[in-house]
Amino acid sequence: MSKNKVLKYGIVVFIIIAAIISMILIINGQSKAEDRKTVEFAEHQSELSGEAVAGQEKALEAHELLCKTMNIYNVGVFPEDFGGDYIEEEKLIICVTEESAIQRYQKVLGDNPAVEFRIVKRSYKEIQQMIKEFYDKYKYEYELYSYYVDVKNNRGVITTLGNDINDIEKLLFGTGIDIVHGDEVIPQ
Repeated sequence: MSKNKVLKYGIVVFIIIAAIISMILIINGQSKAEDRKTVEFAEHQSELSGEAVAGQEKALEAHELLCKTMNIYNVGVFPEDFGGDYIEEEKLIICVTEESAIQRYQKVLGDNPAVEFRIVKRSYKEIQQMIKEFYDKYKYEYELYSYYVDVKNNRGVITTLGNDINDIEKLLFGTGIDIVHGDEVIPQ
């Protein structure tokens, strides 16, 4: 091979290697930039989450005080006028069945701006009893899976794996108990 051809091949190989190295550096640089963006996004989400938690602290403290003072959620003991409670945004929403109960709960919690009250039709205890009775009676016949109180909607919910939905709907019609079959909620 002539010196000229070797030089040309050397230059071509050099250019190819340089191009490969450049591509690797560019890809690596993009990857690092994407990593930085991912880290920045995660830090931003963490800050937002921290703000949300900080805003909910007063509501959470009120919930804990309510539970401790009123013996709520303690071994299934619920006052007759208590419809449950839940945190929505930065507020503790306490559901009660009677307007007169609000003063009693306010006395325990003080003047807390993070607490709001909502009047509901049924107490937590009443809903829990109703769905437990239904569940215990029909759990094997209709392949009932679990049950819980949906405090926000003041309803009971029963989950089933069975396919006898129409029969269950007939039994539950007008009771305030919803059925969950798979991912589908079938309100009654």
